[in-house]
Amino acid sequence: MDRRAVQKLYEMNGNSLYRLCCFYMKNEQDAFDAMQNTYLKLLEHETPFESDAHARNWLLRVAANECKNMLRHWWYQTVSVDDCVLTSPNNTESYVEKQALLQEIMKLPKMSRVTLYLYYYEGYSTIEIAEILSMKESSVRSNLLRGRRKLQLELTEECHERT
Repeated sequence: MDRRAVQKLYEMNGNSLYRLCCFYMKNEQDAFDAMQNTYLKLLEHETPFESDAHARNWLLRVAANECKNMLRHWWYQTVSVDDCVLTSPNNTESYVEKQALLQEIMKLPKMSRVTLYLYYYEGYSTIEIAEILSMKESSVRSNLLRGRRKLQLELTEECHERT
């Protein structure tokens, strides 16, 4: 694949890929490493993509697999989730709420965290998530359900602690 095509795909999908890697790695530096490895694999990819959506799905799948591989290594260590930011603050109040929600999502188990991200932040269907993560659709729905319940429980407890 030529560098211009890679640059175009990076501009279109870089932020989504970065956030997905952050949800897996919980570490900005490791997320960037996973992204870099994903784009290196893209440079080596010789088969043309059918569409931009096909390329995006391919990138997300390769990035998810790259993160999983990195997490298997002994040297992996997590750092503060504060390094992983969803967006730059435009509306400070809304930004603070989004960051608080992100903090709670990042406390969830890995698969619930990743499926919630792909479903709500990236807008993928459960079928598409199953393809990206190489799992059954029923497992994706179960992860979403467990993640929602756990998130609801945590947010409810936090609300009760404040009052």
